[in-house]
Amino acid sequence: TPYRAGGFFSKARTFCDCWKVRYTTGACRSFQCAAAVPATLYESDDLKACAIMIKALLFILLSSSSAVTCNALLRKTLEGRDLKADSIPELIGKFLGLFKEPLIWVGCCCFAFAVGCWVMALSKMKLSVAYPVQTALVFVLTGLVSALVFQEQISPKMMIGYILILGGISLVTV
Repeated sequence: TPYRAGGFFSKARTFCDCWKVRYTTGACRSFQCAAAVPATLYESDDLKACAIMIKALLFILLSSSSAVTCNALLRKTLEGRDLKADSIPELIGKFLGLFKEPLIWVGCCCFAFAVGCWVMALSKMKLSVAYPVQTALVFVLTGLVSALVFQEQISPKMMIGYILILGGISLVTV
């Protein structure tokens, strides 16, 4: 296969280096570091797999950010509300009363979008790779949104925890 260096495809391949992709046949391929790409897109299974991986990562990012948005909207809706109740019917009434709030519905739509993106990601990537990446992104993005939107404090200990989680996830998925 003739190769040429440079261009978009070499950057995309570099982005995908060291990621593992499970094909529908069950075979697993790993990418080797290289700066050259095939002259024709269709001549390379690795390049096709790289494009699939980039799409899957995009869907995971969309799913994670939508899930964090959903949680932030739910948290915002619950600010200043007292959901304590003396009886089960009173609790059910307070719970159902939350559905009169527009932010609850926007949060539910964000959650539905997150599930749709997650399904798309799982159709393109192994669960053992996708789930740790998605979980780490949700965890870290939730901490970031909590600090920026709700002025929650992130201690140095928590920051070290976030870094360790991201490091551990990179060890599991690469």
